[in-house]
Amino acid sequence: LQTKRNKPASKLTLSDANGALKIVERTKLVGKLNGFSFATQTKVVVTLPSDRTYSLVLDMDTGDITLKGNANVKNLRLSTDTGDIDTENAVITCEGGMEIEVDTGDVELGTFTTKSLNIESDTGDINLKNGTASEKIELSTDTGDMEIEGLLTAKEIVIETDTGDCETDGGCLD
Repeated sequence: LQTKRNKPASKLTLSDANGALKIVERTKLVGKLNGFSFATQTKVVVTLPSDRTYSLVLDMDTGDITLKGNANVKNLRLSTDTGDIDTENAVITCEGGMEIEVDTGDVELGTFTTKSLNIESDTGDINLKNGTASEKIELSTDTGDMEIEGLLTAKEIVIETDTGDCETDGGCLD
């Protein structure tokens, strides 16, 4: 990846260990202004073959994670320290568990079917459309609102917020 002045701004390293693809980004600062540092933003697109099922782990320090289309996975873990996680335009089928974690940022989750779902956010909103978990759905935010727009189905549903509202805008818990 290059900056406007053709200097390297970011380096991606790809490795394959035990069938897991690991993508590591090393970002160089591209400028400073009044004590604030600026880095480039990298976009990584991962396309999974439809004839195989993988476990998918996306772990970011800073940046948004967006899933689109149909995703058939064994397990799913999405995590970012600062950024949003958006799967609103995806249909996720997960054999095992789904874990989504955000320190500062919002979570938008579209249609899903899974064994279990755990979403944790320190500061940010959690919005869900339609989903089914054969076992448990856990939603937790320290500071932020939760909105359920569709039908959530599970044996056990736990919703917890320290500071924020929980709304079911036409949504239903079953």
